[in-house]
Amino acid sequence: SWSSDRNDECIKKGITLGTVLGKKLKLRNEERSLITPRMKNGKISCRLIHELGMGNTNVFDQIQIDKHSPALVHISIDASSSMGGSKWTSSQTSAVAIAKAASMTPNLDVVISYRSIQGNQHNSVQPLMLIAYDSRKDKFSKIQQTFKYLNPCGTTPDGLCFESVLDEIVKTNKGVDSYFINFSDGWPGFSNRDIDYGGSEAVIHTAQQIKKIQQAGVKVLSYFVYEGYEGGIENFRAMYGKSATSVDCTNLMALTKTLNKLFQ
Repeated sequence: SWSSDRNDECIKKGITLGTVLGKKLKLRNEERSLITPRMKNGKISCRLIHELGMGNTNVFDQIQIDKHSPALVHISIDASSSMGGSKWTSSQTSAVAIAKAASMTPNLDVVISYRSIQGNQHNSVQPLMLIAYDSRKDKFSKIQQTFKYLNPCGTTPDGLCFESVLDEIVKTNKGVDSYFINFSDGWPGFSNRDIDYGGSEAVIHTAQQIKKIQQAGVKVLSYFVYEGYEGGIENFRAMYGKSATSVDCTNLMALTKTLNKLFQ
């Protein structure tokens, strides 16, 4: 019960943060209109009606409204044991805030997934990507009811899970702006009887998977989640490149700035 109570607090904090964030995602909320005057058809311009008596029939305005395309944000969270404590609550708060903000924003859907492992025998353990929330079919209340029971455990099969993440995004990629937001403390690692995944090879493989996601037309933002000091930031940047950031992802100003930059 102590962990669900603690987690519930960070979920509530995320909802409060997201309510404010939703009003600040200007790039997704804005509509731009272009008015072209003196056209032969369109909406009649009141200020030009008097010119009809002078034989001018070009008294119409044509209005073009530029709206953002529908968008899908896939948030993927490292749910390995090393993400416990404040790293976990920070990631949960931020993910919930983004989901809440999206619920206030037209044509913006959010999927939240977790990367971990399944199985309790050494030879049966496998990488796991768990989809916990999908705003296209889930109500936001699902987050409020279930996320407090989620806790990190196991190893870090980051790159091994990203192919599944890409498959999930590409399913609805046509006509939809796609974004991938990652929360992780770096250092990928996983092993069972068949595979030993870690070290520089895992870093390189994860970087390759991120490149595949970007080549599919998906914009990427990766938050480096740390506690006290930024140990491992170099490996993180090697994996996520220019998409990597180590800002406080629970800070409203930092979250707004990084998201608006992603969506522009």
